[in-house]
Amino acid sequence: MKRNNYILIMIVLLNTMIFFIFQYHFDNKYTFDSPVGKDGIVDLTDNSAINMLTYGWEIYIQKIVAPTEIQNTPHDEIVYIGQYNDLAFHNGTLPHGFATYHLKAMLPSLSQTYAMEIPEIYSASRVYINNQLMWNQGNIENYKPAIQTGVIMFEAKDSIDITIQVRDENHYYSGVVYPFILGHQDAVMNVLNIRQMIRTFLCAFMFIGSCLILILTLVYRKKEFFYLFIFSFVTCIYLSYPFYHQFGFSILSYQFEDCCYFLMIALIVQLHCYILNLTLVIKRTLAFICGLFIMSAFILPTFFYQNSHLMNVYSFCINAYKCILFVWMITTSLFLFQTNEEKTKVWFIDISIFLCALFMNVFFPLFEPVYGLWQVELAAVLIAISLSYIFIKDTIYHYYQNIILDNHIQDMKKQFQLLNNHYQQMQKTNTIIHQMKHDMRHHILILKDYNQNHNYESLALYLEELSEDISLPSFIQVCDHAVFNAVMHYNLKIAKQGSVSRVEDKGITIEK
Repeated sequence: MKRNNYILIMIVLLNTMIFFIFQYHFDNKYTFDSPVGKDGIVDLTDNSAINMLTYGWEIYIQKIVAPTEIQNTPHDEIVYIGQYNDLAFHNGTLPHGFATYHLKAMLPSLSQTYAMEIPEIYSASRVYINNQLMWNQGNIENYKPAIQTGVIMFEAKDSIDITIQVRDENHYYSGVVYPFILGHQDAVMNVLNIRQMIRTFLCAFMFIGSCLILILTLVYRKKEFFYLFIFSFVTCIYLSYPFYHQFGFSILSYQFEDCCYFLMIALIVQLHCYILNLTLVIKRTLAFICGLFIMSAFILPTFFYQNSHLMNVYSFCINAYKCILFVWMITTSLFLFQTNEEKTKVWFIDISIFLCALFMNVFFPLFEPVYGLWQVELAAVLIAISLSYIFIKDTIYHYYQNIILDNHIQDMKKQFQLLNNHYQQMQKTNTIIHQMKHDMRHHILILKDYNQNHNYESLALYLEELSEDISLPSFIQVCDHAVFNAVMHYNLKIAKQGSVSRVEDKGITIEK
């Protein structure tokens, strides 16, 4: 059994890692097949429909540089987007402040309409194309944060200068951390529409699924349905974070998103404990630990955002918590699962895939999907779908088993009724036999008297009357088996009561 477990986990981990590596290379803004910027310039003259503005950005640290002054101001560093998650730039300063990003894009000589996706920029920002202001969120001078995503459109040829000014004072991310998409208007809008369509479909699917599971929870009142309902609903909320970020709830929406993420992990742990039938002490201990991380995700960033070192330590603790937790789940699965059961096999595969997703998220951080979802989101959707399938399948199986059991109970009731009728018939038969024994003595005495008195005429008449009585149905033996004989007598009786005038069977003729 253990050997089969090891083989199963190796197959699952290998195939999952192959899929995630494939996604990492072909659905990733950092590895997308587009020109790479260098020294503040990216060559887009090949007229590609979609380009990722990821590499080669000039950055001006703790400075707000106007677009007209870019050429006369020396930059501090050449970076790629996502290289730094805050405005400290690994210099040991506060993770907040100011920054200016600049990139020059060389375009075809023919004028075209371009679209540029604006991802989340933390936390107040302005985007200039050449010297024209195209995007303004919040207020940089009199700091007022505002974080939203969107698209800007413009006509251009030959070249454009992209200048991004940012300021942040209170978010645990700061500056530009997600790459931009630049390309032909129709192509960029198609990418964004496909991405939104996929996410909207999955959110709707998860919401409808959670509602159906809620109905099953109320009907059957099983713990597995309750845990699965909460998990599916929380996953739906977690997947929909781009939608509620659009309302501009600032840092609270991100803390809410993180709480949903850790609540999702806590529910996975509880499902794991339930499926493995772990003790109540283990369940409560793990629930307490998971609850601490849920609360810390909401509270601690409020106190740590002014210290980049503490935020890095906090981030390390979170990653360690996730990895240790899921390694423990895999280990307990190897020793406790009975892999010949479909439910345990599926759950074993689910947590293996989720562990791979966490591994990719922690050790390959330079990832942002172009079209699809993040690895953890895919794994969460897979868990919800697979567990729903298994639990509903088990419920249907038990439902049909109950139907079969009810049918067996009805058959048993009919058999008991038949046995009761047979018993009643036997009681009547015994009564008749006792009566016949009594009557037989009477008949013998009468026959003996007629014979002794030589009254042969009366004797013959009496014998004829006896012959007519013996031919009645109650004296007929249909077969040697007592039960079947009683059943046939019972049916003959019912037929007689139902006014059946004639019944014939193998020479037996009964007339009313």
